[in-house]
Amino acid sequence: MPISKKSIAGLAALGAVLVAGPVAIASQHPEEKRAVLALTVTDRDGAVKIRTLRCGPDGGTHPSASAACAALSQVDGDFTQLNTQPGLMCTLEYDPVSATARGTWNGKVVNYHETFPNRCAMWSHTSPVFSG
Repeated sequence: MPISKKSIAGLAALGAVLVAGPVAIASQHPEEKRAVLALTVTDRDGAVKIRTLRCGPDGGTHPSASAACAALSQVDGDFTQLNTQPGLMCTLEYDPVSATARGTWNGKVVNYHETFPNRCAMWSHTSPVFSG
């Protein structure tokens, strides 16, 4: 079946919209932070929980994506600066848990990994980013 000139023109117009669309959206809100991250929490027994987090617009499989994006926005995506619940009282129980984030934040590569003595300590520093 031959392709008509009308079909080719329609495909070209669709291609132009697909290419120009994200550029137009990005330029509407230049202050908005954009992120695509894989967040992993690994328990001492090897149990792994993986969530995806997108910011700008907020989404992914993270149960509290908007809150996590807001916390990261306050520190410009610097996971080492997160300290969301500094007054949280945690037990001295040693049950290590590791938190890992890989992806991008506003065009910068993110490669964060930290091991905490227990979940409470992790939450006190990183919640809501690594909660859920």
